[in-house]
Amino acid sequence: MKRIFVLGTLLAVFTFLAVVLGSWAQLGLDNVLFATGCGALLGLIPNKGPGVRIGAFFLGFVIGVLGYLFRAAVLPDSVIAQGIAAFIGIMIVTLICGLTRGRLPFWAAILGLIAITGAYNATFTAAPYDFIQSALATTGSLVLCAGVGMLAIVIGQFFVGPEENDEPASTQPSPTTSEPTVASERPIVNVNG
Repeated sequence: MKRIFVLGTLLAVFTFLAVVLGSWAQLGLDNVLFATGCGALLGLIPNKGPGVRIGAFFLGFVIGVLGYLFRAAVLPDSVIAQGIAAFIGIMIVTLICGLTRGRLPFWAAILGLIAITGAYNATFTAAPYDFIQSALATTGSLVLCAGVGMLAIVIGQFFVGPEENDEPASTQPSPTTSEPTVASERPIVNVNG
């Protein structure tokens, strides 16, 4: 319980600071809570190392940005175009993560794809012709805020340690069927005679 309070409080403080300092520095940070939340998930889910999680996140993120570039350059602005870009993006992420045999966590790559879509879709839909400038501003603020969210979780875990079930499984071998167990070593006693 203490772990949740520490991590949640640090995430709240870091998100507040990102909003206030971003506004003060005129960084134009939109969707700060969404972005810090995505970064927090990267820190909270203990699947693979942090570098691998971040790499998979950026893979999905870059594929998402390329999907918007594809929409802006080739596809007309329509619901069908949005569906086609989403389908292609998900399939590319699936293919890459599948070909790496899970070395790149699929969930982290999908999170990167979701992050750019959630942060940028409304801006793109409002002005698809302004792709370059709006995409740069959105991606910059999203990466910054996601980094703030992950940093909050990493700092919190430094103080409270990993969750108990975050620890790697015991390296002791489990008994196999060829090895006798204690129950099978007992002699059979005939009670009837």
